[in-house]
Amino acid sequence: MIFKGNIQIKVKLSVREGLPRGSAIVTLSSADVRRKVGVSLSLLWKCKRLVAVEPIRRGERVFPHRVEEKESFVQRCTPVPFKNPGELIDYVAVRDIPAGSEIRRSFLSKKPMVRAGDKVTILYRRGGLEIRFDGRALGRGFYREEVPVRSLNTGKVLRGKVIADGIVVVR
Repeated sequence: MIFKGNIQIKVKLSVREGLPRGSAIVTLSSADVRRKVGVSLSLLWKCKRLVAVEPIRRGERVFPHRVEEKESFVQRCTPVPFKNPGELIDYVAVRDIPAGSEIRRSFLSKKPMVRAGDKVTILYRRGGLEIRFDGRALGRGFYREEVPVRSLNTGKVLRGKVIADGIVVVR
């Protein structure tokens, strides 16, 4: 088969986003000849993933500095369970996560930084002044959530924001 004159090429793709396979029909045509060719495609998709920068052991809290967002080409994109690494601070690893491996939702469990009945350190900050005293949490709280706490010194109930495991800042 010999094509003469101008050759027109048309490609019709049949691809479903996120699937590793697809197909294409390539049509070659000139003034007197027309030929169709079917092609099977193996596809790679560019996906965002959250990856551990360093090993994270079982039971350890997943801090944002231990994770980075990477883009790579893979056959199937798994949904990213978190919009940004900052959301991971409320989670602990339920299994060891080696450095360089993808962070999956099934590897994590949400755990509050403060639970009702826990002994906590209460911080009072105003300007350059910082006062620390012991207290007891009256509710559970995740990072940046407000929780009620009772001062062990005075018995007063205060409200403060959780900033770390067992630490609440009152204003």
